[in-house]
Amino acid sequence: MNKKVLSLTQSLLGASIPVLCYHQVRPDSGMTPEKFGSHLDLIRKMGFETISLARLHDVVTGKEKLSFPAIVITFDDCTLDNWVYAVPELLRRNMTGVFFAITDFLRPGPARPRADQGGRMTVPRFGDIMDQALRGNCRWFMNHDEIRAVVHDLGMEVYAHSAAHQACFTSRKPYGVLGEG
Repeated sequence: MNKKVLSLTQSLLGASIPVLCYHQVRPDSGMTPEKFGSHLDLIRKMGFETISLARLHDVVTGKEKLSFPAIVITFDDCTLDNWVYAVPELLRRNMTGVFFAITDFLRPGPARPRADQGGRMTVPRFGDIMDQALRGNCRWFMNHDEIRAVVHDLGMEVYAHSAAHQACFTSRKPYGVLGEG
């Protein structure tokens, strides 16, 4: 599908702009930086350009019409791997992302090196990150300087996802399957 067809389709359907949501992007997961990069390459090959949520709002409310096919790429939770691994993949392709932070877990600290700056970290799985955060260890989340850099230096967006995310993660004991009963 070429860019003109996508743009025409989005125009005819109204503000039909896909919004993708990623969580962790890390080497030892189902979404490695390489796999995430291949997703971004496919998005670009299909003719999409990334836009911000602020711009999406303007399109949806009729304040702006786009002349190109658009997509929004979001990241839930602002875990450290988003900074270390996802941000460099976006930057490599001149794309933007929108990040949603768990505000109670934001801490002061200097920006840690991203993969494109030589940084390589083994970031735990999300469940383990949450277990540690609920005990006060929030080092596996992006910190204040990383959040500032994403917004002020890289021109991306950060919004609040929740305060503590606790309603979903106070226990990992399964209680059943959604839709049972």
